[in-house]
Amino acid sequence: MRNFLWGSSTRKRKICWVGWNKICKPKWSGGLGIRNLLKTNSALLSKWVWRYGKENDSLWRRVIEAKYGGARGNILPTETNIPYGTGLWRHILKHKKNITNNSTIRVNNGDATLFWIDKWIGEAPLKESFPKIFKLSRCKKAPITEVITDGNGLDFRFSRVVNNEERRELIDLVQLLEQANPLGEEEDELSCKFDSEMRSPWKSKEDLVSYSFFCMVVSLVDP
Repeated sequence: MRNFLWGSSTRKRKICWVGWNKICKPKWSGGLGIRNLLKTNSALLSKWVWRYGKENDSLWRRVIEAKYGGARGNILPTETNIPYGTGLWRHILKHKKNITNNSTIRVNNGDATLFWIDKWIGEAPLKESFPKIFKLSRCKKAPITEVITDGNGLDFRFSRVVNNEERRELIDLVQLLEQANPLGEEEDELSCKFDSEMRSPWKSKEDLVSYSFFCMVVSLVDP
């Protein structure tokens, strides 16, 4: 492939006038649309995170949950605490952000979405937006339904009383939660950040490249 594009042969190499980073760009971005092997491999690994959120009752997911941990029904996998025998799964989880950055969680009943860890409200997971009070939580992997109780009450289960600095962060969190829709009865859903006609909602080049990569992930999952 390289020799063909650059006019070289096995006996003679010519000057490389165009870099691979440009050749591998999508056609709509001025490239030739040739797949970058590193990105393709990352997409192949990322697809397992996507399928984890879509195939809740599949055998392979139940095996992952039994071997590496994880609550039944969670919409996204969490980091494992097992110190050995988890190299492959840990490597797959390194590509989790390819999914979380290009998808959104539609919260309905809140059973499958982790309150602190998953990005379901705001611009980042709550553990990153409110790190001080996250450290106080005794149930860091609790689903939304264990924190937002019946009647929209809140049960954070802190390990101690919050101080003044933490109280300000807590007030900001409560104000953010007031923007959330009331919990329903249907199951939570992991969905793409583009519409039914596969149109990207992003404007910048960086967002479009990210969108193009995510389309590759989805195409590898759904033939």
